[in-house]
Amino acid sequence: MQLAPENGAIAANKANPDLQAIHVDGSGHEHWVDRTAGFTPQDQSDLIEFLLSIDDDPAVLPMSAKVAKVN
Repeated sequence: MQLAPENGAIAANKANPDLQAIHVDGSGHEHWVDRTAGFTPQDQSDLIEFLLSIDDDPAVLPMSAKVAKVN
C-alpha cells in the first residue's frame, strides 16, 4: 500500500500544539473535499450539513434521492 504524500493541511495540523494534544492531524484520508479536487464551498457546506445530520430522514436530501421505507 502506497501512502499519498502529505499535503499542506496535514503538515500545518501536525505543527499545531492543540491538535497534537488530541492526536488529530487529518492524515489517513484518501479523499479531500476541497477546491483542488473540484469541490465548491457550497459542496463543502452541503457535505458538512449532511454529515452532522442526526435525522434518519435528513431534510437536506432532495425528495428524489430519498429511499422509500420498506415495512
